[in-house]
This record gives sequence, structure tokens and C-alpha cells, in this order.
Amino acid sequence: MTEPEGGEVRAGKALPKQQRDRRPSPATGPDQNYLPSGPLLDAVRRQVRLRHQSLRDFLGPELFIAYCHAHARGTVNLVTLERFCDEILGWHPRMLYGDAYDQAAFDPPDPV
Repeated sequence: MTEPEGGEVRAGKALPKQQRDRRPSPATGPDQNYLPSGPLLDAVRRQVRLRHQSLRDFLGPELFIAYCHAHARGTVNLVTLERFCDEILGWHPRMLYGDAYDQAAFDPPDPV
């Protein structure tokens, strides 16, 4: 995944309508704000290498699926990001994303 020019990570808004699931989502706020998944995926891969485990064994079934989705989409929603940070990394998401996390967490999503 490539980062924006200057290497900075910027918060993103909800995916365009054509890229989202067709069912209406009851999600609001952090469920609809996204960040680039690269920093999270890199941190998870580092932990896997340090523990000498397979990615699937290290993450378990639910987080492995979430990891695959984040890898395929190139973005991760804040709820999923926070779960990875709490359960896998033991870090606050701000440690990975800095001010971009705060912006995504506190800015309302774009109206659909």
C-alpha cells in the first residue's frame, strides 16, 4: 500500500456508495470512518514474525478475516482498528496513526 505524498497518513471517510455492501448499515460515527490499513497490517505482521506463528493462528478466525478484508480493501474502519490495537497489539490506535486517528474518530462521517 502506498501512502499519500510526504508519507503522511490521512483519515478517510466512508467508502463511496458503489463500493459498499448494498444493504443499509445501521452503523454511525466510527463505524463509517476509515483509515488506510497499511500501518495496522505492518504492525500485525511484525508481531507475527516476532512470535514465530502463522498469521491465522496468531489472530484467530475472526480477526484473520478482518485482516484479510483490510488487506483487500486497503482501508480499515475505526472499530476494527481499535479491536486489533486492544486485542493484538496492546497499543492505542493513535500510536499507529497519530493525528489522523483523532481526525477520523471525532469527525462525523459524510452523509450517504
